[in-house]
Amino acid sequence: MHVLLVGSGVGIVLFMGVSGLATYRGYHFTESTEFCGTVCHTVMEPEYVAHSRSPHSRVECVACHIGPGADWYVRSKLDGLRQVYRVATHTYTLPIQTPLHNLRPARDTCEKCHWPAKFEGPPSASCGAIGSTRGARRRAITCS
Repeated sequence: MHVLLVGSGVGIVLFMGVSGLATYRGYHFTESTEFCGTVCHTVMEPEYVAHSRSPHSRVECVACHIGPGADWYVRSKLDGLRQVYRVATHTYTLPIQTPLHNLRPARDTCEKCHWPAKFEGPPSASCGAIGSTRGARRRAITCS
C-alpha cells in the first residue's frame, strides 16, 4: 500500500511538473509574433508582412495589441476564441476591417515608447504621422 501511495504521489508531481512546463511554454509561444502572424491569424498575412517590414518589426504584436496586465490578456484570449471560430467556419471578411474599436487604448500601449513630449516637427512620410490621444493634431516622431 505504501509503494502505491508513493508511486501515485510521484506520478502526480511529475504530471503537474510537465503540465506546468507545457502551459508556461505554450503561453509564451501564443504571445509571440510568429504565432500571431503565421499560426493563429493566417488571414492576417498582409498585416504580418507589413509589420515585419516596418520600424516596429522588433516589437511583439502583443506589446501593442494586448499590453501588460491580466485583464487585457483575458479579454484578448476571449476575443481570440471568436476569431478562431470565424476562421474555422470561414465567416470573416477581407480585408480586415479597420479601425478596430476594441483595442487597448494607445495611452496604455503606444505611449510607453511614443510619449507626447517626444513629438517634434511636421509629420514625416518615412516614419508616419502619429495622432495625439485626443486627435487634436497629428505630429511625427523623428526616427533615429
